[in-house]
Amino acid sequence: MNIFRPNKINFTGILTGVLFFLNFFSGGLLAQGPELILEEDHFRMCEGDLAVVEITITGTPDVWYYLEYEGETTAHASNTNTFRVRLSDPGMYVITEYGDNTTPGADPADTFYIELFPAPEVDFTGGGVNCSGGLLDPLVVHFSGEPDFRFHFLFNGVLDSMETRRTDITFPTDQSFTIEAVSLEDNNCKLDVDASASYVFIDVPVPQVEGDTLVCEGDTRVYRPEVGSYYVGWNLPQGVVYDEGFDDEGFYLNVFWDEPGFYPVMLRYIEDEYGCETEWGSLVVMVSGIPSAVDADTTLCFELDDVLEVNLPTGEDELVYWPELNLEGGQIILNAVGIYTHIHINEYGCSDTARIRVTSDCEPQLHVPEAFTPNNGDQLNDVLTLYGLFSSLDFRVYSPSGILLFQTTEDPLIFWDGTYEGHDMPPGSYYWSAVFSEGDGDPIESTGIVTIIK
Repeated sequence: MNIFRPNKINFTGILTGVLFFLNFFSGGLLAQGPELILEEDHFRMCEGDLAVVEITITGTPDVWYYLEYEGETTAHASNTNTFRVRLSDPGMYVITEYGDNTTPGADPADTFYIELFPAPEVDFTGGGVNCSGGLLDPLVVHFSGEPDFRFHFLFNGVLDSMETRRTDITFPTDQSFTIEAVSLEDNNCKLDVDASASYVFIDVPVPQVEGDTLVCEGDTRVYRPEVGSYYVGWNLPQGVVYDEGFDDEGFYLNVFWDEPGFYPVMLRYIEDEYGCETEWGSLVVMVSGIPSAVDADTTLCFELDDVLEVNLPTGEDELVYWPELNLEGGQIILNAVGIYTHIHINEYGCSDTARIRVTSDCEPQLHVPEAFTPNNGDQLNDVLTLYGLFSSLDFRVYSPSGILLFQTTEDPLIFWDGTYEGHDMPPGSYYWSAVFSEGDGDPIESTGIVTIIK
């Protein structure tokens, strides 16, 4: 734009005199010359932004001024009275001249100063995936600048804001969220911000194990997690026999307790999407030993008396129960022949059962069951149990082809479990032979057949 700028030496003095003359004779009716108005003389500029300076020159358009910065002068003109100047450099600025199309202004006119301030910044640390029960890494927003801070952001897509004097804020750790920074303002500057972060909280409950805490030696028990919607990891002491699987009720652990003692059954949950693992939950299981039923499966006889006194030693806190007689105690009097069951029960409810066969004939006797059911899952009648009236015994079992499968000569309480060299024998009939005696009596030979049922 061409700026009309009169010659300062020749025209200014003449014009001033003319205006004075006209003003004097017109009673001061002529308007005064243009006036420079600055909004303020000190401006703030944020780093990366522009300072907006508003300059007003009263008078008749077109107005104009010269602006000097660090020795360089630039000309500005407008057909309106207000200039909004955007400046990018800090420092001292001088308006050296100004005016309108008819009247120049003062020389020099005015100065103003632009101060540069660093832009406030937003930064995030922490966040990511966090699992309950583990070490949480909270999401923290950090501010740099001159407090107070005014922070505007989207929290899960909803606009929110906060005001604080602190330079860092920690967000809650018990929920998942995303945060997108919109703008940050300190005492000097305001800056639009493009930064985001997320915090994922996986709330996996503390694992609990459900199942029996008191079992007997030889028992099998099933254990399950209290909550069935997570993948689980089991941990048991070395040597414990178990298998694990999944059914309609969820994950399970099937444990065979074969040794007395205290055992922790440990479990942890594993969240499948992010792999969050909880701490181990534990259930302590006490395995009680089985009391030994004394005089297991033996035969007694009436001799000269018509009554038979039976004395069975019992352990501490152990109960002996005779179901056929509905009596308790290790000492009883029998006055009739028959088979009497005695159940030994310890303080934890674990029991062992044996039988006494009472006969009026004191001749040596051996009683071999006709069948038994090894390893059929009911834990009953699993071995070939012998009983009778004898003090020595040589008992043998043969296959149908005559192979010796089992023999006991030293301990009549060691009985056949239906295996040969570690392998289960198939169902069918097997031959047995026995040589037994009582005291100093002559040995007696006996044979028979026993059937394995599965």
